Amino acid sequence: MQETLANNPPLILTIDDEEFIRNSFTDILEDNGYEVIQAENGRIGLNKIREHRPDLILCDLQMTEMNGLDVVRTVKEEFETIPILIISGAGVLKDAIEAVRAGACYYQVKPLFNFDILLQ
Repeated sequence: MQETLANNPPLILTIDDEEFIRNSFTDILEDNGYEVIQAENGRIGLNKIREHRPDLILCDLQMTEMNGLDVVRTVKEEFETIPILIISGAGVLKDAIEAVRAGACYYQVKPLFNFDILLQ
């Protein structure tokens, strides 16, 4: 799998207002052969999605300027096939249900202790 990633690494966008979280995800993903770009809020994230068309989006729910649910809804309207994983600090069942209904394919509560979901 590493050889395949090296030849054509998938592009992953991380959208989170916490720089430490974005950098942590970037480090782990890049160490495993993925290409990563970052956005510090939903509006910037949408601009990067439109510009780069990532293969996967990792998105926080609670952010300034535009929350993760609005990002999910917009991405699903404009780019139906890009998978979105919500990784949120808020472990609220209602948020998880709403994120999946909006089109997210996965919901995980921070902090992540097992990164297998990111490396598949």
